[in-house]
Amino acid sequence: MRILHYLRYVRLEHGGIVRAVLDMAAWQARIGHDVTLVTCDDVDIPREWRTGDRVPRVETLREPGLSVPIDRWFGAEADRLVKAHDVVHLHVLWDLAQVPFARACRRNRVPYVQSPHGMLADWSRAQKKTKKDLYLALFGQRLIDNAAFIVLTAQGELDQSAKRHPKTPGAVLPLVFDTDPYRECPTPELARRTLTLPDPDVPSILYLSRLHYKKRPDLLLTAGRGLRDLGRDVRLVIAGPSDPTYDAQLKDYAKRLKVDDITTFTGMVPAEAKPSLFNACDLFCLPTSMENFGFVYFESLACATAVVTTKGTDTWPEIEASGGGRIVDLIASDVQEGSVGGGDVRALVAALDALVQRRDSLKPMGHRGREWVLRELDPRRVTTRYIDLYEQAIAKTPR
Repeated sequence: MRILHYLRYVRLEHGGIVRAVLDMAAWQARIGHDVTLVTCDDVDIPREWRTGDRVPRVETLREPGLSVPIDRWFGAEADRLVKAHDVVHLHVLWDLAQVPFARACRRNRVPYVQSPHGMLADWSRAQKKTKKDLYLALFGQRLIDNAAFIVLTAQGELDQSAKRHPKTPGAVLPLVFDTDPYRECPTPELARRTLTLPDPDVPSILYLSRLHYKKRPDLLLTAGRGLRDLGRDVRLVIAGPSDPTYDAQLKDYAKRLKVDDITTFTGMVPAEAKPSLFNACDLFCLPTSMENFGFVYFESLACATAVVTTKGTDTWPEIEASGGGRIVDLIASDVQEGSVGGGDVRALVAALDALVQRRDSLKPMGHRGREWVLRELDPRRVTTRYIDLYEQAIAKTPR
């Protein structure tokens, strides 16, 4: 099958969507399909894609300018690319540059599927709502309505998004998670050698993700204060990239809570050290407001590190079913972009307290989650499900 993926920016600093598209395209090529990734920014395309066999091709297009009418974006390139493929997979709904690809699909009777990556979920739709409503009215709703399928990563995401695509069926498929790097369980040595980490004799709780107000790293700091008030001796490790302003706010908040002495901010962690860092910590905690899939949970479980998160995560039933996670009904107040603090963290404190007091049970719990991930998220199996969906899209498209 000839498959085209479109993602405007391939920069891993933008988060899990880029990782999702790279893994999806790579595994589709790996099992024998002809895959092309079209982008305007190829900075983080894997080096081996340039020379290897059974890897995707990359087409890098000139960034369209706002002074150019949308009908002329990419010129004839969209038609050329669409005609050469059997199916198109569009990613990130709020990208206006999808419009010429969708129009080329309709002209050439090539089906496309749309992965909104959580962008039709309730929390996301409520952010910058006026701007998004205008985009949907002008372009977005037609992009949704003309897709063969809307691809959602969890039943919870479909439940929220279904009212926004009544004309287009939703299909629930997990993202392709490359488990190959985790087939051998990582050890903590690399992280301890290359990063400044707390003493392993004390239980440590890890936050590893982009530092963003949506993901609520501030609530873990607040919970750390609650654990200290209970007399628990724990350490917090806050890892991940952030903009300087929000990073400074979080560090100032840690000082105001008087938990800065038990908190380590590592900044961006090199990719090769991430599995080791997960394994070096007792628990992974992401007290997020919203996450549609969350690679980071399954990375943690694949490293045999137990997970604590909230029902703001659409994959929380899967995390709980894995045996490696605890789900918290966290009551978080509305938070404005860049702000910190607010929200009732008593349930989070109680969950973390119960787990760190039974520290010996955490690794067995993490290993149960690891077994589940390696079995249920096997990338070859998940990739085959995507190919099946593409075949359905082709079959329902009149020629």
